[in-house]
Parts: sequence; structure tokens; C-alpha cells
Amino acid sequence: MLLTEPAPAAIWASLWLAALPALVVLASPHGVRNPRRALFDTIGFLRRREEAREAEHRHRVEEAVSSARYAAELRVAADQAACAVDRWQSQWETAAARSAATFQAWHAADTRLHRTRAAAPFHTPFTDQTPSEYADRERYLHLAVRAAADRGELPTTAVADALTTRSESPTTPAPALTSTPIPAPAPTSDPAPAFAPAPAAVPVGGAWDARLHPAEQELVVHRAAATHLAALHRAARTAERRAWDDLQRATRNRDHLRREGTRATIHAASLRHLLPSTPTHATPSRAHLRAA
Repeated sequence: MLLTEPAPAAIWASLWLAALPALVVLASPHGVRNPRRALFDTIGFLRRREEAREAEHRHRVEEAVSSARYAAELRVAADQAACAVDRWQSQWETAAARSAATFQAWHAADTRLHRTRAAAPFHTPFTDQTPSEYADRERYLHLAVRAAADRGELPTTAVADALTTRSESPTTPAPALTSTPIPAPAPTSDPAPAFAPAPAAVPVGGAWDARLHPAEQELVVHRAAATHLAALHRAARTAERRAWDDLQRATRNRDHLRREGTRATIHAASLRHLLPSTPTHATPSRAHLRAA
């Protein structure tokens, strides 16, 4: 009854407050000899405790603000990383499409080379070795090389080399090209390992031989085209593998930022109640400004 009624409760609280300094003084032996000093020490202790509590509160508020800012920065970084993944995905798809296209071109050139080589055992028909015959052969070589370069089967430098070739250039026997099975194209989900870049396709012997029969020139052109397209395919596979590696690194970076952002957001949400409230001030409209 004494604690539930307001008047007795107020009397008891007043008595406790009045007896508190005496209890503090009696709790210390030094306080018995110097009560005033003990009272000042008690007041200083309470003041320091309150200051420490306020400092702890300020530290918690600063931590809440920093956590919220860090979570926002991670969200922005994760969005930028996602955009980077999209760009690398597009580049890898382009590189994969180019690798597949170069493989198809190489496969067609190699198939054509096999057909041409299969007809090589049949001897070429005899023709008179006249200046006009050699002029026709040189003209055929120029047309064949230019047509292959227009189709992308030979580099543009091959056309210049063929045009500067003289009909009296020495003939060099062409070494046989070993027939090897063409590997299947690399799957788009796991690009094949990179190959060392091969040199550009050059005619056998380092120069075009315009004195060869057109059938033999066709074999040389097809061999050079197959070599050039094989080099393009190896370079395209290397570019595809590099783009795939870049895409994987970008994906791992995006996932890492998203995980860090999730943890930072959860931590910031646990401290959100400590954030200082930002009062919104009403901005006067232009009509009110004109009226004023």
C-alpha cells in the first residue's frame, strides 16, 4: 500500500535521495574523515560516467552512419559490377561467334584442300612453254589470289606479293601437308584452351610461283588459304578464352560485392534506430515568394 500510493512513494524516494550521500560517505573510510571530498568525488564519478555514456552513444551513432554509407556504396559498386558483367558477356558472345565462324571457314577450306590434293596424282595436261602460256598462268595466279583475299581466305598482303611476283621466279617443290582431323569447336560454356598464334599464310618457298600450271597453282592457293584460316581460328579461340576468363572474373567480383552488400545492409539495419533524424523543411513555392 505504501508503494502503490503516490504520496508514500514520493516520501520514500525523497528519503532515499537524502540518505544517498551519507551512504556514499560511509562506504569509504576516507569519506568518514573528509565527507565533502567524498561527495565531490562521487559527483565527479557520476559526471565522468555520464560523459562516457554520451561518448559511447556518439560512437554508436557514428558507426550507424558509417554502416549506412558503406552499405549504400556497396550497392552502387554491385550495380556497376553487374553492368560490367553484361559488357563482358556481350564481348564473350561476340568472340564465341567469331570463333565458330572461323572454324566453319577453316573446315570448308580444309575440305576443299583435301579434294584438290586428291586430284594431285593426276598429271597436268601438257602445254607449250611459250611466253603467252606463262602470261596466262601469271594472270590466273593473280585472279585466284585476289579472289581468295576478297573471300577473306588470304591476307591482303598476299595480293601484293602475287602482283609483284615475276614469271621467271624459281620453282620450289611444295611439301606435302599432312592431313589431320579437324577438332570440334569449343563449347560456348567452356572455351577450349588457347593456342599459340600461327604465322600468316605465305606461299610455299616464300614467294608465289607464277610458272606453275593452274591446277598446281590452285593447290598452292588452297593450301595457303587453309593455313591462313587455321591461324585465324587459333587467334579467335585465344580471344574467346580471354573473354571467358574476363567474364568469370567479373562475375566473381559482382557476386562478392553482392554478398558484402547484403551483410553491410543487415548490419546497417540493426543500427538504423541510432541514426539521427533528418527534419524535412518545407520549401516555399514560387507563388508564395511572389506574394511575399
